[in-house]
Parts: sequence; structure tokens; C-alpha cells
Amino acid sequence: MSIAQTYILIAAEDKVDEAKEVLERMAAAVRPLPGCEGVTILQDDKRPARFIFIETFADAEAHKASAASMPKEILSALMAVLAEKPDGSTYGFVVKG
Repeated sequence: MSIAQTYILIAAEDKVDEAKEVLERMAAAVRPLPGCEGVTILQDDKRPARFIFIETFADAEAHKASAASMPKEILSALMAVLAEKPDGSTYGFVVKG
């Protein structure tokens, strides 16, 4: 069963544009991973430093396996632009599509 892994990310106020670029690079790295069904990045209209990064995977095992394939330099770059630690959650789909 497909799952969605969400991350709420708050960029430092002076690093919003840089955060956007890093998140786009992260999405490009995640999309080709086995079991990945897509990536969506949302930016809050009222709080531009707030992003939601959503990864959809075929199942929890595929998501767990993907962690080892994430380039460490992208993860380091992301942490460098954030104002606080990411808040992650996993969701099962009730309706998809």
C-alpha cells in the first residue's frame, strides 16, 4: 500500500531562495529511487519560509530503503538552510489521485 512521507521544513528567513533550490535538488534525487511514486513540494503563501516536502512511495519498505541512497551533500545543504529541525510524518492514503 502506498504511503506519503511528509516533512514540514522551516527555512531561515534569509535563506528561503536557497532552501527552494536545495529542495528541488532533493526532489530530483528522490524521484528515480526504487518504489518512489512522486515528490511534491509546497510553499506556504503567507509564510514563504515554510515548506512541505511530500514523498510518495509504493510502501514503507521502499521509503526506508531510500534513505541510504540520499546524497549526503544534499542533506547537509538542506540542514544548513533550515531554521529548525524538520518535522516528519508518515501517512497512509484514504483516497489517492
